[in-house]
Amino acid sequence: MEIAKKMVQEVLPKYFNEKASNFEKKMGLFIMDDMVEFLGQELLGQIWPDICKTLVSYTDNHSPELRQAASYGLGEFIKHTNVDYPKYANDILNILYKGLEVSSDGQLEDEYQAAQDNVVTAIGKLIKHRGKEYSNLKEIINKWLQKLPITEDISESAGQHDLLCDIIIQSPDMIFGNNNENVPKIIRILCKIVNSKYSNEEVDKKINKIVEGIKQNSALVSLIPKAKEGATKKVIAKINKFFA
Repeated sequence: MEIAKKMVQEVLPKYFNEKASNFEKKMGLFIMDDMVEFLGQELLGQIWPDICKTLVSYTDNHSPELRQAASYGLGEFIKHTNVDYPKYANDILNILYKGLEVSSDGQLEDEYQAAQDNVVTAIGKLIKHRGKEYSNLKEIINKWLQKLPITEDISESAGQHDLLCDIIIQSPDMIFGNNNENVPKIIRILCKIVNSKYSNEEVDKKINKIVEGIKQNSALVSLIPKAKEGATKKVIAKINKFFA
């Protein structure tokens, strides 16, 4: 705690002053991310609101390096806030939605996608850890689904896709959409990630279970041709294999 106090009072202010470069701000955000993840609210309770304010202020930043660092920290903030989460709930959701809409203009594709993946992952953590605290959870899940799969931030891929599978298995009404409108998108995602670096053994097992369930439902089977529309050749081949 002596080190944490020194970081808050002496080090972090240097990273976030008006003249700080993006690199310095990114380093400051990285330090803040680690403090949230490894120290948590119990130890940092007095400055917890200020941490949230700082992370929120950078989550829709046009710079992908700042947006990525801030949104990762915000995802961890969501996960590790054990007290008074409702105080932060609306600000967090609103800024994550804004982060999703940041334009890619002037950004390298891989850097932009890595930042977006972190924003999407933060929304996934919100769904997983705080979903019951949002009355519009179904809308949030739909927004999250539209930005999947996670393909640039491999460290987060399997966890987010595992969450996707759990929602499909446990609460299909929350994700299939009106008249099963989301099912073609879901099939494309599952067929892209299965048996790939975006998955793992446990996720693959869940995908196989979901596929078997779809095959036994004629209404869902009728949507398979639509799932192929706009898909890559590789994904179409997987769809054909799984739904032969």
